[in-house]
Amino acid sequence: MEALYDKYPSDKRLLAQLNRCRITIQAISLSDITDSTEESISLSYLEGRRSQERRSPLSWLAVGPIKTKYWKEWKNCILETFCHRGTTILRQTLGKWTQPSSQEWDTYIFRRTNTLLWRKKINGIDTWYDHGQPVGSTMTYNINQGRKIKQLNRAVRVTLKSTSTRSWVSHQGSKNSIQIRNQDKPTRCNHADICNRLTGPMKINGRMAELARSL
Repeated sequence: MEALYDKYPSDKRLLAQLNRCRITIQAISLSDITDSTEESISLSYLEGRRSQERRSPLSWLAVGPIKTKYWKEWKNCILETFCHRGTTILRQTLGKWTQPSSQEWDTYIFRRTNTLLWRKKINGIDTWYDHGQPVGSTMTYNINQGRKIKQLNRAVRVTLKSTSTRSWVSHQGSKNSIQIRNQDKPTRCNHADICNRLTGPMKINGRMAELARSL
């Protein structure tokens, strides 16, 4: 998300506040806050809520509660920097990943049948559930406990548009299926790595490093 620092290079207060928001939702790159179509920003991340469909294996610093006005500031800056006016659609599509995602995805579908598959961590162990097919030709699924299944080899990542007491509504999902890797053990959030991923290779003594350490 280095574009934020290019857009507001002299506003230290704003950059510090944006960094606090980023840490709270546990995101490093722009791809961490897009939905599974890879074309739009996920509304939950704009509003300061971490998605229930994915999680970060990193250990993040606690930055304390963030006031509503700062989340509005975060949302406005993200939309203004990355999206078409009045929408959450990215002006420029995501590029090819040069590093593994910093998040673990838990919701997938089989493209042929649109069967919803959900990984849940129970007592520290990954357990997979089949929640069945959507209603008719929609992407709406009746909420159910699911049927326990074996770990998947390949599937298509999806995010949820909305949820209610009775149903989940899913996006269409990413364009291609991916190899589902095993969970890595949580590691401490590495400030040097964050700085490098945000700005490219740099000495860890600049303004970005100070922001990462202080927040």
